[in-house]
Amino acid sequence: MPIRRVIRQRAPCDLKECYLCSIVRSSFDVNKCGAKNSFKRFGHGIYTSSCSSKSDDYVCNLSENASLRVMIICRVVVGRPYKRYRNAPDLLAPPSGYDSIAGEIGWDLNYEETVTYENDTVRPAYLIVYGDKPKRATNLKAFVKKIFKTPIVS
Repeated sequence: MPIRRVIRQRAPCDLKECYLCSIVRSSFDVNKCGAKNSFKRFGHGIYTSSCSSKSDDYVCNLSENASLRVMIICRVVVGRPYKRYRNAPDLLAPPSGYDSIAGEIGWDLNYEETVTYENDTVRPAYLIVYGDKPKRATNLKAFVKKIFKTPIVS
């Protein structure tokens, strides 16, 4: 569903293909992670990054000609991270005594990333809508404020 339609209806859609609305409604689900990309650098988990350009590489729109993109800013409970510099695609969890994986820039990574393996460790906090300047005004601020019940930064 194009983001403009979601904005107009001011509520998340019910399409199971719409990952954004699914996350807004129910938060993250580690069992659904990796639906877009089959390669999982550190196994099957919830991947986050503080590098917005890396995150932008994973933005997916259902509409090919969408002019807007949406990124979710999350609160992540990292706990005690295990630092990795090399790929470990068979991981199912961090090593004993650790809570997450911190992928560090180096051998296999150009940008940092953090992977958690529990649903309760990641919560959406903010929605960033960006892209081409809209041709007509939308009620974007009201939509975001309604979903997250947080102040809007202009």
